[in-house]
Order: sequence, then structure tokens, then C-alpha cells
Amino acid sequence: MSRLTAKYQLTVPRAIAQSVGLRPGDEVSWEAVGDAIRLRAEADSNHETRSVTDQLILFDLATEREQHRVRNRATVLAHDRGWSREDLYEN
Repeated sequence: MSRLTAKYQLTVPRAIAQSVGLRPGDEVSWEAVGDAIRLRAEADSNHETRSVTDQLILFDLATEREQHRVRNRATVLAHDRGWSREDLYEN
């Protein structure tokens, strides 16, 4: 069972989405049918099929970007923050 959010959004259960071939980013249409609502996947939704090699290349690029972000992230050393662990227990 899904719940309508304050933004009028619904979550499609994964099992149902997979059984009809829906993927994140697919477009769907809504149709009122009496007292029910019909959700229909748009026929022109394209599923890009990438080879395993292409997927691995994209994964490696994403990994490099994350490693770059981690290297450039400002780290605060314990002695630079103005307090010590002992200060926490003393106060």
C-alpha cells in the first residue's frame, strides 16, 4: 500500500514496477477510470542498454569523482577544533 504525500506524490512498489518493466525516470500517464485510477507506462520510454564494458567505464569514472571529492574535503584535525575529548568529560 502506498500513501499520498503532501506533494501529491506516490511510490510505486518495486515488485509492481519491475513486473511491468518500469524504471526510474520512465514517464507514465494517469487516467481516471470511474472510481479508480489507471497508471500507464508511456510506450516511447527508452531504456538505454549499455554494454558491461560501458557500465564499468561509467562506474570507474564515478569512483574517480568520489575519490577526488574525498581528497579535497576539508578535514578538521582533533587539535585544530579548539576542544579535546577530555574537555567533554570535564564539563
